[in-house]
Amino acid sequence: MWEPIANTPEVWAAVDRLAEAPSPVPDRALLAAYLASVRDDDSATTALEDLVAAFDRGFARVDLTGGLAGAAWVANHVAPDSEELLAACDASLARALDAWKGPLDLTHGLVGIGIYFLDREGDVAARARARIVELLAERRRDGTWFTPREELHPDEQPHFPNGRVDCGIPHGVGGIAGLLRRMGGDATTLADSTTRWLLAQLRDGGLPRAIVDGEPKPGRVAWCYGMPGACLALGGPRELTGWLSVKPWQTDTLALCHGAGGMMHMANRMYQATREPAYRVTALAWLEQLLARISEAPPGDLLDGSAGIALALLAAATDLEPAWDRMLLCDVVG
Repeated sequence: MWEPIANTPEVWAAVDRLAEAPSPVPDRALLAAYLASVRDDDSATTALEDLVAAFDRGFARVDLTGGLAGAAWVANHVAPDSEELLAACDASLARALDAWKGPLDLTHGLVGIGIYFLDREGDVAARARARIVELLAERRRDGTWFTPREELHPDEQPHFPNGRVDCGIPHGVGGIAGLLRRMGGDATTLADSTTRWLLAQLRDGGLPRAIVDGEPKPGRVAWCYGMPGACLALGGPRELTGWLSVKPWQTDTLALCHGAGGMMHMANRMYQATREPAYRVTALAWLEQLLARISEAPPGDLLDGSAGIALALLAAATDLEPAWDRMLLCDVVG
C-alpha cells in the first residue's frame, strides 16, 4: 500500500503553484485527474473535455510524447468512459505498426506505442503487442540495438559519426528492456537477454549513456540515463541500486527526465516497493532540494516541466499510488 512521505503545507503549496502553470492538454488532464482524486477540485472536468477535443483536432505524430499514443494513454488511464474513442486509437496505432520504419524510442517511437498497448485489451491490442516484439527482434543485432548515424537527431550526428548503441530509457536499450519485461509471455526470453546485456555494461558503479565504437561513454545520472531509470524499468535489481546511497547533488533542472523531481520520485518509488528506510531518506533529501528551488520549475509537460514535477510531489504527499509513472516504466515491475 502506498504511503505519503511528506504531507506538508510546503509540498501542497508547490503543487498548487505548479498546477496553475500551462502544460500540454494530455499532461494537464493527467494532473487534474490526480488532483481531483485526492481533494475537492473541479478542474478535471474541463481538462478532460479539452483532452477529448484534442482527439477531434487530430495529432501530427503517433508518439508517446506529444502525439496520439501519449494522449490515448492518458485517456485510457483517467477517462473510463472513452472506450469508443480508444478503440479508434487502437486501430490507428496498430496500422502504424504494419510497415514500421521509425525509431525505437519510448518518447517518439515503437517503445512508446508499446507502452500504450500494455494496458489495452482485445484482439487488436494483442496483435499490436506481438507485432512490436517481432519488430524489436528483427532490428536487434549482436544482442542489442544499434542506431546508425542517419537515424540520430541532426544535432547528435556530428558527435556520433559511426552511430551508437544508446543505453538509456527514452531512446535506447533501457526503454526496450523495460517494455519487454512488462509484456511477459512471448517477450520474456527477449526481455531476459536484453536485461543481461544492459547489466553487463555496468562500469565503475555506473551505467554508460551509450556504447560508441565499442567503448562505453559516461552520461548523467537520472531517469533518462544512468542507473536510476534503468533500476526501476528492470524491476529494481540490486546491481542498479547504488545511486540510492549517493548524497543528492545539485542539478541544473527540477524535471522528471533528468532533474531533482525525477530523482525524488524514483527514490520514493523504491521506498514504496521495498520499505527500506534508506530509500525514504534519499527521497526526502531530493525533495528538500526540489522545494528550495521550486520557483525555478518551468511550465510544461510530464518529462520536462511543471506537470511532471507536480505529479511527483503529489505522490510524496498522498496515499494515492502514482500509476501515471507506468508511462515512464517507473512502476518497478519485478
